[in-house]
Amino acid sequence: MGKRKTTTNETAKATTTPNVPDWITGPMQAYLQQVQQFGGRDPARLVPGASGLQQQAFQRAQQMAGRSFGQQPQAPQQPNPLAMTPPSIAGQYEQIQQANPGSQPIDPELMRRYTMGY
Repeated sequence: MGKRKTTTNETAKATTTPNVPDWITGPMQAYLQQVQQFGGRDPARLVPGASGLQQQAFQRAQQMAGRSFGQQPQAPQQPNPLAMTPPSIAGQYEQIQQANPGSQPIDPELMRRYTMGY
């Protein structure tokens, strides 16, 4: 008979935890407990309340809430230049003709372009 060869593989898993010295464990646990207590507080309690002057302002504002103070003055309304109609040039044409009776008649289209710019 022949020799028989056997091999065995063993693997082991182990978890190690650190050994923290007692001189650091106690203060660290106390610190973490304080942090948890601080985190459990109501955040609104950390904000200061309104001062006396602020309280007075709030009360006066509530008293004035329903009052009407009249209309505020408005700026004067300026005419919209795009909505305006151009002035008539007929009167200007007649005035020029009367002022210069011997002159040649003026073309109304040229007069309009001269006085209106277009």
